[in-house]
Amino acid sequence: MRDPRDFLIVVDRAEIVRNLKPDIAALAKIDMGIMSGAIVAASGDKDVDYVCGFFAPFEGIDEDGATGSIQCTLVPYWAGRTGRQTF
Repeated sequence: MRDPRDFLIVVDRAEIVRNLKPDIAALAKIDMGIMSGAIVAASGDKDVDYVCGFFAPFEGIDEDGATGSIQCTLVPYWAGRTGRQTF
């Protein structure tokens, strides 16, 4: 098993992720240790499997909604939770 690279925070509604407005300045002050960033995710609604956001201001990335690297965390998580193998 690989070491985690990011914190994963799962919330109970997709709208929470979509409306999230984190305090980037405060987040940048948190000592993340070896972690790169924080992923916030929720089960999707309508025709999407899940929604997510990625925040890593301590790495110079305030928000990146399309970063591919977080899928290495999200796909195994949702596969384990749903039993599905494709998303």
